Amino acid sequence: MKQWAGADEKLNFRDFKEDFSLESFTNCTDFNPIEIYAYYIGRCINNMHNGVFLKYFLSYPIKYEKHQAEKIRESFERGLKKSLPRHVFGDEKTAKTFKVELRASEPCAYAISALKSYGFFRSEKLDKPVYYGVFDFGGGTTDFDFGKWEKSANPKFLYKMTHFSSGGDNFLGGENLLELLAWEAYAKNFQELKEKDIVIAKPNYDRIDTQRFGSFMQNSREARLNLQEIASKLRPFLENLDANIIEAIEENEEFSIESFEKDFKTMLLDRNGVETECDLKVDCKELLNLLKDKINEGVANFFAGFSKVMAENIDDECRAFHIFLGWNASRSVLVKQAFENAKEKQLKDYNQKTSKDDFTFIIYEPLGTEKSDKQILELTGEDVSNTPAYLKPTCKTGVAFGLLESRDKAKGIERHSISSNPVFKYDLGIEIEGKFHAKIHRDSLKPNEYQIFQTKEEWGGFDELEIRYSDKALANTNTLNIQDMQLISIALEEHEEVDVKVCCVDSQSIKVGLFKDDQLIYESEVEKLW
Repeated sequence: MKQWAGADEKLNFRDFKEDFSLESFTNCTDFNPIEIYAYYIGRCINNMHNGVFLKYFLSYPIKYEKHQAEKIRESFERGLKKSLPRHVFGDEKTAKTFKVELRASEPCAYAISALKSYGFFRSEKLDKPVYYGVFDFGGGTTDFDFGKWEKSANPKFLYKMTHFSSGGDNFLGGENLLELLAWEAYAKNFQELKEKDIVIAKPNYDRIDTQRFGSFMQNSREARLNLQEIASKLRPFLENLDANIIEAIEENEEFSIESFEKDFKTMLLDRNGVETECDLKVDCKELLNLLKDKINEGVANFFAGFSKVMAENIDDECRAFHIFLGWNASRSVLVKQAFENAKEKQLKDYNQKTSKDDFTFIIYEPLGTEKSDKQILELTGEDVSNTPAYLKPTCKTGVAFGLLESRDKAKGIERHSISSNPVFKYDLGIEIEGKFHAKIHRDSLKPNEYQIFQTKEEWGGFDELEIRYSDKALANTNTLNIQDMQLISIALEEHEEVDVKVCCVDSQSIKVGLFKDDQLIYESEVEKLW
């Protein structure tokens, strides 16, 4: 549902009886799954045993625009209201108490829980500001959030939380990686599966070669079910990798994972929907290297975001940067290994730039894990290993605990509220020698304010403009391969001796203007970047 609400596009579904379509979230007026979801949550929360609750706090994905987050709030408000007994709203005073409020983004809420759990609510830890980053590695996406935590100078609050910037990867997530592994397993067995007319669907990942399997890649029900079936066989492999298994795979030694076989039989569907038994062989080393590459890339993007934050926001007195790993997928040993490997290079680069030989990165385990409990004990002296689940934040429930902590209260947290749309999501550029070169950085684009993309000396008077774009933090380094970029072609009128400029309309839509002597002579249609 979060992906549907964020994508803002129409979807088609098939239930047990028939096909049906679901309007985009923005245009959804009748059947609203989020409202129904809120209704059932309300029925679970409000009952004879628990009583009735009238105040609700919501978190939201960091990349949502303001109108998307607000519509989610409205949907929850309607659903929750319908779940409550009617007589609750019969009393005017009680009815006014009912409130559904957007409080904090998901990574921001998790950061609050992590800061509290690891002892940063204690005054002795706040003699100087705490600079932090959250690596929120979930099932569908990875989000980054960078900020500063310190004592508040305002007597109404104890703490102040300053949000610097956010970022992430729209595809790096546990479930998406699982689909990518299934796609590669299909490739490994393609010749045998091709003979049985077994089709496959495109995984939910970027930079997929859609021509790789020709007509055997489809968007049909059979193809989707095949992708899901292969993925289900590979799930134990993805979820149970530990340091010993990884070492065994890399050294070509024997290993075992419960419920996983390197060679297995499974029932798949041909393009006509006929079930066929298939024998599949899996190259575990190949799959492991694929996982490492994708996670390493995500961590590299995180540190690219960190470098930008350091350059713009962090004072010279800062000697440590605190990294909080969040959500279930961050429990993977591959994530910790990627951070440990990357931080050495980052420290070396940062020391060369700033001459800070004593600077350090401190990585904090995902909340709720045994390693996290041990780390909390070492840092705070508090043993939380036996704390009841309903009182103990985890890498998943930490968002909920952080939301509660962010509520308005005496001596609470001073922070920025959701008051404006996110900045533009993409760097825009061109190809030079097979690399992406940014012409306009995302932070410089403002709604309806044109920025130069190509000068009249550079522009050839063509009838279309090719723009490469990326939402990855590494995009501003001019080192990314052009194959890793997205491409959009925008139709233009043919004019020579003009400056080509671009402006954003919202966080992911642009238009192109042609300017002669600083006068706009042509403006393209608005184009949305995906």
